[in-house]
Amino acid sequence: MKNFLLPLLFISIYSFTNAQPSPSSEDWKLRKNENGIVIYSRHQDGVPIDEIKVVSVLHASLSAVVAMLMDVDHYTDWIFRCSESKLLQQVSATEQYQYQKNDAPYPVSDRDIVVHFTIWQDPNTKVVYTRSVGTPDYVPTNSGVVRIPMFDAGYILTPLPNGDVQVVYTLMLDPGGSLPDWVVNWSIVTGPYETTIKMPVQVLKVDYQNKKFSFIVDE
Repeated sequence: MKNFLLPLLFISIYSFTNAQPSPSSEDWKLRKNENGIVIYSRHQDGVPIDEIKVVSVLHASLSAVVAMLMDVDHYTDWIFRCSESKLLQQVSATEQYQYQKNDAPYPVSDRDIVVHFTIWQDPNTKVVYTRSVGTPDYVPTNSGVVRIPMFDAGYILTPLPNGDVQVVYTLMLDPGGSLPDWVVNWSIVTGPYETTIKMPVQVLKVDYQNKKFSFIVDE
């Protein structure tokens, strides 16, 4: 049960939630620290599923990391249990609508999600922010697949003095369906960890290394 629930928590490797923490939220609790990946969770009053935060470092440029995150059609290469991913609409250079589907072993229904993705850079600090907000009614639902009703996630990409990028990912969601909240909270770490551990290899692809964006300043 543990392994099939985690894909729901990393259905998209999208954006960082830029809102301030709720006064009713608990402190972050360490859940895993392995292979340079640190994962925390915390409970917020009125929200049944714990919020997740993942911290890691990538040996790549900001533009390469951004290229990886915006390449929706290749999410299946590195996101845990992602079986289908596609760009629904490129609204502008910094705005997309994205679709993902994640496999779940029988008898649990597969999940899918549609998100509104935005990305921007602070011109002073050069820190890049992304945010992905679920838009479940953007496209019709699919038979036999549970549409995730609430998703709010994102990245903060902070350039480091040595040329690396610190990556902070946060996620809040409601996976929908009849999965018990306590089971999701118990197994919430595996998906983000298995996805993050693939990022250092994925970001080194030649297409990403050579990519440049008009809205990203690397130095």
